[in-house]
Amino acid sequence: MNQMDEVTQGAFLRAKQSVTVAIEMLDWLTEHDTELTATTQAHLDRWQSKPTSSTPP
Repeated sequence: MNQMDEVTQGAFLRAKQSVTVAIEMLDWLTEHDTELTATTQAHLDRWQSKPTSSTPP
């Protein structure tokens, strides 16, 4: 079995944030009854303009 190198905390946090944002986008698409394969640039623009979990209150 191959031994994996240790992951730095920074790399872990970046990966975790990427996954969190991807889940938020998929949730948003679901809320808007939009399949991932039917997503347009307009959908992405609207999603990107909304506040996220990392947006300060």
